[in-house]
Amino acid sequence: MEDHHFLVHFFLSIMFAESHQLGWDPTMKSLSDGRIEIVVQPENDGEELYRTIDLLSDIGSADLIGRGTRVWKAVKMVNGEEFGEPVALKDSWVDYNRKREGAINERIRESILATAQAELFTRHFLTVECYGDVLVLDEQDRTRPPQDHSLLNSPELAVTSIHTSEYHQVHHRIVFKEVGLPLSKVTSLLEVFNALGDVVDGLRCLHECGWVHRDISTGNVVIVDGVAKISDLEYATSDDETTKAGQTGTIFFRPVEVDGPLYMFLPPPKLPPTYPIDRKALVARWAASYDDPSLPPPALRKRSPRQEEPNAPQVSKYKDLVFKYNPLHDLESVWWMAVYFVFNREVDIDDDGADTETRRVESQRQFARELFYEAIPRLRVITREILEDARIELVAGYRRAEEDIQAIGRNAANGLHAEFKQQFLIIANQLRMNDLPLRRFNERTCPRVIPAVDAVIEARDL
Repeated sequence: MEDHHFLVHFFLSIMFAESHQLGWDPTMKSLSDGRIEIVVQPENDGEELYRTIDLLSDIGSADLIGRGTRVWKAVKMVNGEEFGEPVALKDSWVDYNRKREGAINERIRESILATAQAELFTRHFLTVECYGDVLVLDEQDRTRPPQDHSLLNSPELAVTSIHTSEYHQVHHRIVFKEVGLPLSKVTSLLEVFNALGDVVDGLRCLHECGWVHRDISTGNVVIVDGVAKISDLEYATSDDETTKAGQTGTIFFRPVEVDGPLYMFLPPPKLPPTYPIDRKALVARWAASYDDPSLPPPALRKRSPRQEEPNAPQVSKYKDLVFKYNPLHDLESVWWMAVYFVFNREVDIDDDGADTETRRVESQRQFARELFYEAIPRLRVITREILEDARIELVAGYRRAEEDIQAIGRNAANGLHAEFKQQFLIIANQLRMNDLPLRRFNERTCPRVIPAVDAVIEARDL
């Protein structure tokens, strides 16, 4: 009605646009049986074709903001025929300025080889088959910076303006040789604690070669043939990169210091020595210093603001301290995972009557609410008697490490890996006699009073 030229231009642009210009992905082809053929384009290595077998995860993939991650169980295609064992194909959108997960995996493997830990790394980390950014007509498939999106004028999409004007995401695919079950979907408490022991072994291997993972969570651990493997190395950094830490990791398993981010176990400041006060001598000195000894001591007189002496500024030796993610934080995330399975999953126990079970479940949920749902300082939880031995060793490790902040590095968690592994094995051995099945809270037994977080965790992790 008001701008005929714009209206005609708009419809003609759509009518004559190529499919990829309208957002259609030419590197994916739907088949008649519902499966999809997906092209992966490794850098400087041609193209690889995969055909999907099953969708493993697409939680959050339709959201406007996020990584849009989808994971398929797939098989490689060679000359039109299926070739080799099934693989896991991960399709996501990654930050344009972040190193790709496959490249980080290769760098860590090189570091591991230098420390003779290659076998341990292979056992507890996924194997990358190939990876590469998605190219459409030889150009990188990426989002536009927010300043180029006319939609940002809409109040509904104003949240995207938190990014800088140069921020954008790149379409990326990576293929792993192993297909596993995420730890978040395991239904046996025995399997959970066995897996946590494996995770500690994997982290020990990672830490000894000077790397930290920075995103340990239930969705970034998969079970392959009974062995836990650590995935999602996108945020892993080496010793010389950890000053860029910031707030990384899944919120429910993020270390309390990283929430800040700031150090919370620094030694208390040393106070000047105190001496006993000789009050009689002090009064005598007051009396001698005034013409009228009958006046009250100076400390008791009302002084004008001009007479008040300003307090000396308190200068902290930690003022310019840069927070660094270190191995202790990875281990704390493992501890949070153990707490999560104990308190945020309903455990099947044969109780004497429905009333007893209802009270038990409600008590468990109340504590889960404090741990994972309410906005309270999570540091308080560290001081409670939960997985007590591991917690005590973790807090002691923080205090030792932060006695000398400048020296914190790859050795910050020395000895703690073995301690954690031992504690998890003790619990697993106790469960061998009577394993406890896990399940989501039973709505019929006890109406849930806290929102579900499993989907949120899976969306962030997968």
